[in-house]
Amino acid sequence: MPEQGQKIKVAVVEGGMGGLCVAIGLLKHAHLEVQVYEAAHKFSEIGAGVAFGPSAQRALRLLGKETEEAYLRQVTHNQWHEERNVWFEYVYGMGEREGELIATPKNETGQSTVHRAKFLDEFMRLVPKEIAHFGKRLERVEDEPGFPLKLHFKDSTTAEADCVVGADGIHSVIRRHLLGDDHPALDAVFTGSLIPMKDAEAALGERFAKNSTILVGDGACIMTYPIDFGATMNVVAINSSYKNWEGPTVQKAEYRKIAKEFSACGSQAQKLLKLLDNPDTAAWSMWDHPRAPTYCRGRVAMLGDAAHASTPFQGQGAGQAIEDAYVLSSLFGVVDTLEKVTLAFQAYDKIRRPRSQRVCETSREAGVLCALRLKGVNDDPKMFEQNITWRMDWMWHRDIAGERAEALGVFTALLEDGRV
Repeated sequence: MPEQGQKIKVAVVEGGMGGLCVAIGLLKHAHLEVQVYEAAHKFSEIGAGVAFGPSAQRALRLLGKETEEAYLRQVTHNQWHEERNVWFEYVYGMGEREGELIATPKNETGQSTVHRAKFLDEFMRLVPKEIAHFGKRLERVEDEPGFPLKLHFKDSTTAEADCVVGADGIHSVIRRHLLGDDHPALDAVFTGSLIPMKDAEAALGERFAKNSTILVGDGACIMTYPIDFGATMNVVAINSSYKNWEGPTVQKAEYRKIAKEFSACGSQAQKLLKLLDNPDTAAWSMWDHPRAPTYCRGRVAMLGDAAHASTPFQGQGAGQAIEDAYVLSSLFGVVDTLEKVTLAFQAYDKIRRPRSQRVCETSREAGVLCALRLKGVNDDPKMFEQNITWRMDWMWHRDIAGERAEALGVFTALLEDGRV
């Protein structure tokens, strides 16, 4: 345990977007010693594009000038000026109404995306090299009262810390540590497949390629948006009929299978799908988590996908991890003794868990909505427009600074209640 005046040692497990973001926030506090343990041999992100809604952008700004500037250096918007505030255009992609516009949700920043790998590179520059440890795949955490936490890695090495923040993704070791091997909320649930691709503009026309669109239809939808400053169009084609997923999370896609699964889609979708007939197309599984009863236990907590993996239908996965990082790192600004760590984790859990879990659940519903199978809506365009509008507004307009204040208030109340 740290003696009076010693720094509190914080171990961050995994250095993806959420892990690096919380590390950047924690590094602002001189009384903390931060170490990041990454399973891979370098920091990396899987996937091409990632979206940030207004609340996530505010969290990046609040986290620090450097994180906001990193985002601004990489952000891509819809390429047409008149589409700048549009999040997505929802369009029927099959059937008698093919091509008919259903809804156009808008916000102050519109569709705002970054190239995952390039954005992660920006964050890497903000983390000192000496605190990043690679090839450290976590196997288990040894937690004995009165002693430092001991992290056991697959390479047979260990590390000690006063507290641990797990940002180790969907198949999280930290989640298993917190919930136990047999908890029903331990494993993620398969929810679809993901097919990204590049360079579709020539086949689809400038307007479609340079602005964000979701083609919806019975049991399937196709999502497109520009990334990498408009040089690339990211595509996500989702088949809602899967009940399970076999094999690796990411697999080489078979075009014949794609063509068969999306054969009911209309002409614009077929033009798009034909471009997937190339060796670079990959098939992905998408996962989300059932509700966990807690995001922390004692001196260990989890955030991002480890805590609340979400499907992409509301563009909130990365944003929720950044909101987590902002609130949690802010709380650690007032954690000056090891005894207060557990209170900070409890305050973080109380404020962040309800919002992030609701995001997961409404995102799952949004996938059913885009497949035109949501009860009470189905393929009714007016009901669809109403549903997609209210479902996005409450997420976009959350007061993230207010969440920080609420969390600090909970922390203070726990402290005054004599929980230490």
